Amino acid sequence: MQTVTPRTAGAGAFAVGRNVRLLQLFWFLLSFQLWMGTWIAYLVEFRGVSLFLVGLLETFFQFVGLAARVPAGAFADRFGRRNSLVLAMAIEGSGLFLFAFASNYPLIIASYVLWAGGSAFRDPVHAAYLYDALAVEGREVDFSKQFGRLTGIGMAGMTLGPL
Repeated sequence: MQTVTPRTAGAGAFAVGRNVRLLQLFWFLLSFQLWMGTWIAYLVEFRGVSLFLVGLLETFFQFVGLAARVPAGAFADRFGRRNSLVLAMAIEGSGLFLFAFASNYPLIIASYVLWAGGSAFRDPVHAAYLYDALAVEGREVDFSKQFGRLTGIGMAGMTLGPL
């Protein structure tokens, strides 16, 4: 039995396999973060942030991301998963751009707010996007396998990036 969601009701021709592969590629590239191995050293040595403030920044990042999850989910439900992923990249990219030019701690905090807010529009939505894509062809039972594969691809990117 095929599940029809509001987003898939008028979908018509939809290349499920292509969209799943694109999501996997997107997730790998997003997870392939070359800078992750040197992040703390960079903040301490080049930005002059103390380890205590680095801890506060990272804690703040997680709380902002947590607080933004519900509005991000509502946005994704109202305007679509794909639009949410696009918005996530725009918000996150603007946060990273601001971080590149941040000359003081308040600007670094502002960049972290944008960065965390953008990640809130991305992180939970990728699972819903995958489920909706599979639901178009009635392949909901494949979700666990495909999501496990997507998680493995993300972990491979996180492992290979810093190397």
